Amino acid sequence: MTFKEITADLEDQNSIVTLRRWLDRGDGIALYENHDLGSPLIGHKQWASYGSPDAQLETDTPPLRLRDIGGKINWAYQLIGTCRL
Repeated sequence: MTFKEITADLEDQNSIVTLRRWLDRGDGIALYENHDLGSPLIGHKQWASYGSPDAQLETDTPPLRLRDIGGKINWAYQLIGTCRL
């Protein structure tokens, strides 16, 4: 995905700046979406950095299912796209 595509649903400028910073430091952006049919948050999206020791996901390839990060339980979030420079 392009940066424009991966940020299309974001309206918060601070979030867009954060995602740009991830790319600038050499990390990738992984976009996840809640696919739990019984969840009131179905369709909700989350972004995670991957690639370096500074990233949320310290792996070269993001997992298909988002790991629990920062106290959030993320099992319902499936990978739908990535962006890397």
